[in-house]
Amino acid sequence: MSTGMGVAHVDGTMLEEQDLILVQLSPHVITDRGERYAVSIHAAPRKDGVWEGFLRFESSASVLLTPPETEQATIAALAFWASSVTAVYVEGAFERARAARRRDQAEVAVRL
Repeated sequence: MSTGMGVAHVDGTMLEEQDLILVQLSPHVITDRGERYAVSIHAAPRKDGVWEGFLRFESSASVLLTPPETEQATIAALAFWASSVTAVYVEGAFERARAARRRDQAEVAVRL
């Protein structure tokens, strides 16, 4: 995998309708199989006023989201955190997003 520079739940709610895109990273994550994912950093407010930051990886076939990567008191603090995310961090976040997807799929299979 190389890195340059859905479905997700936080507090049980769908993020896609209420999250904010803070940063669109470029270039993309490219897997060993040649899959190309656009990378963006998002923010979602919790009911207690804390902001959670997570990364979104989107290819032509799927969307992967990390679990919350950070919690910040303000959107400005979250934006500051997002500005310091490195390519190495993105690679680790991609692996966490893939692991979260596998866990979610395993939980669904157990419920069936």
